[in-house]
Amino acid sequence: MHFIGIFAIFTDENQESRYDKVMLAFSPMMETKFGADEHVDCIEWVLELYGKSLENVVALIGDNVAVNKSIATKCNLPLIGCASHRFSLAVQEYRKPHADLLSKINSLIFKLKQLKLSAKLRQHFNFRPVQRNDTRWISTYAMISRFIECMTFYETIKFPLIGRS
Repeated sequence: MHFIGIFAIFTDENQESRYDKVMLAFSPMMETKFGADEHVDCIEWVLELYGKSLENVVALIGDNVAVNKSIATKCNLPLIGCASHRFSLAVQEYRKPHADLLSKINSLIFKLKQLKLSAKLRQHFNFRPVQRNDTRWISTYAMISRFIECMTFYETIKFPLIGRS
């Protein structure tokens, strides 16, 4: 099922430097096609519910996929790329040279989450290993940070570390 979320961000009339954000709609799209035309129809329908039109919209914000570019073009609006998405793409690019090492650390962490090793780990620390989620850059940082915190544990149980034979 395909969902669409529509938010409005606007200045608060009482405070010049403050912005308010409200969700106008979060709904499944009941269409069989999910192209730009269907999205534009949905956006126009939601705006109409609030007595607004595309003329009241200043810009669209979203990731840089083709359908969003097409929606912006059809609505004659600028598309502001999602800064979080751009940052995530930059981090992914930065991690590429370290992919082997990160994969090995993730495999080690996976082994540490197994029942026996996890129980031993809990005897030394009040936390569990953290595996990464490739779509969330912060999870790679959390995985490495936790890996370093557990270094004394690896030595204690004679766990073979990455790069050691």
